[in-house]
Amino acid sequence: MNEIEKRDYFDEAWKEAIEKYFESFLELLFPQIYRDIDFKSGYQFLDKELEKILKESLTGKRRADKLVKVYLKNGEEKYILIHIEVQGKEEREFGKRMYTYNYRIHDRYDKEVVSLAVLADTNKNFRPNIYKVEYWGFRLIFQFLVVKLLDYLGKEKELEDSKNIFGIIVLAYLNSLKSKKNIEERFLIKKDLIMRLYRKGFKREDIINLYRFIDWVMSLPKEMENKLYEDIKKYEQEVIKMPYLSTAERIGMEKGMEKGMEKGMEKGMEKGMEKGMIRKGQEDLIILLEEKFGNVEEKEKEKIRNCQNLEKLNYALRKVLSLDSKEKILELL
Repeated sequence: MNEIEKRDYFDEAWKEAIEKYFESFLELLFPQIYRDIDFKSGYQFLDKELEKILKESLTGKRRADKLVKVYLKNGEEKYILIHIEVQGKEEREFGKRMYTYNYRIHDRYDKEVVSLAVLADTNKNFRPNIYKVEYWGFRLIFQFLVVKLLDYLGKEKELEDSKNIFGIIVLAYLNSLKSKKNIEERFLIKKDLIMRLYRKGFKREDIINLYRFIDWVMSLPKEMENKLYEDIKKYEQEVIKMPYLSTAERIGMEKGMEKGMEKGMEKGMEKGMEKGMIRKGQEDLIILLEEKFGNVEEKEKEKIRNCQNLEKLNYALRKVLSLDSKEKILELL
């Protein structure tokens, strides 16, 4: 999986989470804004409008942006537009980009715009919250609200105990960071986190939504995913006494099919599923090599993507934990 594909996965996970749990998102991360919004009057996501604005932007960069129209409790018909920015990587001109988006939205709608940034990178010192221009007495100061997810490290117990459903989402992301270099630990953490969804008594729809986010940010090799699916399915049958549409198995199958069915549909479902599993195996192997050894060169990625043998890919995935070099693992292909 290349950097663009990884970013797309990251973006989609956060976009879906924010849209489905917008009120909980604000209550947990931006409580001062949450208190002033009249949610009874409704709110509206303006994704298509935002897409048009960003295409016109000179920056040419997009992240997990959401634009939402909300109404206030002050009794007026006035409304504001909240531009949400989930940033997953340190960026030198981040403040300038936030300013550019803000004034473009304001120019389009002639409405007050509040810009929020959720920083999901791993650099604790990266905390941009201002863009300034000062020359010859001219002064422009643009300051926006920032939440750093790393600041919740050490507060996992609070997130676990919180009744706010977005706490699970933040907890899943923190766990994805802590288990990045230990796949076996990630398996156990991911399993415990999913079991927690059932123990908290969430509705079936919420379990499926939260499972999807956890699955996106805490990916595992195919064989470990299969084991996890079976464990969850068994838990549903023996402990919960109710199948949640075989939540884990259903979502897992959808993931594999989405990646491999583009060319496989003409040749039948079975062929397409096999291609999906091969593509998934290739991507998982690249991710694991990057996490264990650091940079994976393009020629190495090309070799992995040229391997169409599912058995060889699965064998190489199993050997990542025990072999001490990329070269030895790539020789297995």
